[in-house]
Amino acid sequence: MSIELMLLVDNSNVLELRGLRNALSEEYVSDALVVATLENTKGQVIVDAAILTSTDEPGCYRSLLVPAQPIIKEQRYKLTLNAQGAGLTAHWETYVQAKTRRT
Repeated sequence: MSIELMLLVDNSNVLELRGLRNALSEEYVSDALVVATLENTKGQVIVDAAILTSTDEPGCYRSLLVPAQPIIKEQRYKLTLNAQGAGLTAHWETYVQAKTRRT
């Protein structure tokens, strides 16, 4: 199975972290501090320290990016997520592609 991560240009975008678990106990962590940063390929910060809030789903966190963010079509962005909770720290980095929504 393949998953394509993308940002939609001129749209609201949702950042989501699902299934955050304590690596030692395997229990879901729903009270962590989860922060996201988005940078362009030149290292310029587009979204700085967006806080993802816990949802009703165990271990799930979300944040909304408004369309005013300067997202450019066909450009790649580095998404960094950091989570701290239950005495543990987690760090992820991935790249996302900006696309135009098609009908």
